[in-house]
Parts: sequence; C-alpha cells; structure tokens
Amino acid sequence: MYKYIYIKSQQSSERYKISGKLFIDNNIFLNKWLRVVQNNLATIDFRIETLGTYEFEWEGKLSDQEQKESRLKIAYEICDAPLISSSCNSATPENITNEIKSILSLTPIDFTASNKSKILSIAKSLKTNKTPDESCCQRITDDIYNALKNKNGFSIIRLGDGEGRFIGFPEIFTLYEVNEDCIGYQYGEKVYDLIAKKYIKDGLYTSILLHKEFIKSSINSADIVCAPNCEWYDFDPTEDLFNGMIGAAISSLYVHTKCNQEFTPDTFIFRKMYSDGYLQEILLKSRFVSVISHTNINKKLEEKFRTKFTEHIKISGHQSFMNNDEPQFPNNFYSTVNQINVLGAGHVFLVAAGYLGKHYCKIIKARGGIALDIGNLFDSWSGTGRVDAVNFEPHIFRL
Repeated sequence: MYKYIYIKSQQSSERYKISGKLFIDNNIFLNKWLRVVQNNLATIDFRIETLGTYEFEWEGKLSDQEQKESRLKIAYEICDAPLISSSCNSATPENITNEIKSILSLTPIDFTASNKSKILSIAKSLKTNKTPDESCCQRITDDIYNALKNKNGFSIIRLGDGEGRFIGFPEIFTLYEVNEDCIGYQYGEKVYDLIAKKYIKDGLYTSILLHKEFIKSSINSADIVCAPNCEWYDFDPTEDLFNGMIGAAISSLYVHTKCNQEFTPDTFIFRKMYSDGYLQEILLKSRFVSVISHTNINKKLEEKFRTKFTEHIKISGHQSFMNNDEPQFPNNFYSTVNQINVLGAGHVFLVAAGYLGKHYCKIIKARGGIALDIGNLFDSWSGTGRVDAVNFEPHIFRL
C-alpha cells in the first residue's frame, strides 16, 4: 500500500523533513513491524504493539525522479522483523478505521538546519588532527620498520567521508543516502541485481551493514588509522558538499573517540610519504611486495622503487570512473581474500581497493603481512581511476 505526497512548489533545497501519522485499528497488525519506504528504500520501521496513532518523521533527500515528478511516493509494508531502528512515538489510542491510513506532510528545510550540523560543530571544535608533515611520516615509517624488524603483522588504514557514512548508518545517514553516495557510487548499477541474487531479503540493508562491520572491525584491527583532518569540514558548507563534510567529520570523531592511538595521520598521508621518499625506503626494506588494485603496473613500480614486486591481485575498479564487468561486491571480494597469500614476515601489500580495502588490510595483518592502505594514490600513479586522483599533480605522482 502506498500514497503520494505532492510537492506544491519548487524549493532551492533538495532536503525535506517528512512527518506522518499512521492510524492502526486492526488486531491483525499487532506485534508486526511496519516499514515506511521512500523511493523503494526503507527509511524507518517500528513495532505495532497497540492500536492507535503512530507519529514519525525523518529527514530525507528527493531523488532526481521525485524532483522531476514533483511528488514523493511513500509505501507501507507489514513485516515480521525489523530492518531499521525505530524512529516513531508510542501509539496514542483513537477510534479510527480498521485499515492503515495516514497523514503525511513534507516540509522543505535548509540543509544547514539538519540535525547533522551538530556533528559538524563538535568535529570543528575538536580539530583532532593536522595536515601531513614530516614528523607524522617519520612516526609511521618507524612503526612499520619495527613491524619488519620484529616480524609482526601490521595494518595502516585510511578513513574518508564514505567510511563515515557507513559508520553513521542508520542513526545519521539514511539507507537512501548511503545507497546513493556509497553503494551505487562505488559499485555502479550492476551491483543491485547481484545483491538481489545473493541476499534473498533486504539485500541493500544487509550490504550496508556488512560494509559497516568490515570498516569497524578493520579499525579495531589496525595499528594506525588515518582520518580526515579539519580542513575537510572546517569551512562554510554548500548543499552539494554537506553530506561529504558530515561523513568526514564522523570518521574523524570516530577515530578520536574509539581508537587508542597517540596521533591520527591525515587520510592523504601516503601522498606525502611517497613524494618525500618515505614509502620508497619502506619498500626497499621489505622482503616481498604485492599490490591489490584495479590495474597491473608492477613493471613501472619496480622501475620506480628499484625493488621486485612479487604479485598483483586484480580487483574491479571504482564503477563511477571505470567500466568493469562485475564490481568487487558482493561476490568478487571473497575471491580476493582467498588470493591474499603472505609469503613470510616482511611481506608488504600496497592496497588500493576502496571500502573493501580496509577488510583486505585486516586479513593481511592477521596472516602476518604488512598492509598499507594507499588508496587513490595508486590512481595517481597509474593514470586511471578516480578523476580527482588522476589529475592531482601528475608531474609529481604519475609513473
């Protein structure tokens, strides 16, 4: 069952607060879960424990199609189990009809009026980490040298705004937002049929939670976690950049509050470590070097770093910038995990694999290797992948 909310006037903001009342007066719905769905994606759900009126609201963003049609389609589904945390008030009994009826309203809000702005304020006040400098590069290098010397596994991973959106789901970012800004953005349209085949029910929700768990467990496993410095979000926001700023702020705050580490390097630390020669020195001290990335450029890397590269593990690249047969998720990443073969102590892996790269780093460390999550530095080297990375100072970074 569904109903439309018609948008009466065009607004400059794409963000809306959607408020509703659902009237439940039929015992068949008791002890069930009612899910509210926008644009085929769940937004909230709650348990029907008594008959009466349930009130709810959420902040949302209209899709391009919804903007074009000037209407919002809201559907209600009765389910046996919850999907998303409850966001409604307790029922207030009323005498109403014995079917689900509702009153819905849609109010445009300025994006800066979002509840997310509180997170931005906290992150700005903390100023948790700084831009990359030589002292930071040296501390990382020393830690890696110690791991090589002591023949220990080691992992350094990087968080960006995308990881922050997964961490902030569902309390801060909605299913719609994480789908659009992360799942669809990273893996492309092909991923949805694959998800539907792999997960019989609630595949998108399961996929997002799986990524969230991968990211959080990889953080717990890592020796060093890099996060966005305050320059990522300490400026006047625009609507296009707002969610990205919030995601970056969440990543920074999460590391600041959850990770027991003396310092937090910036997410782009490996650019500094490469341009200043630290990465070259690390690889020269390594016994074996492997790469996990979308393109095999091992020959160029061997020429640049003057060391033998043992193996290349190929993955699918970022679907927004590369045309791959099949994305890493939800099937291919299992194969990648099985290909990670640590040959012995001192085996360094350069990992450039997006969100799932953090999970690969965890696996590498657990198997005794040293995992360096270099991310889109690899795109700068290879000249393929993310456009911003490919075009970033190619006279310095292109191999």
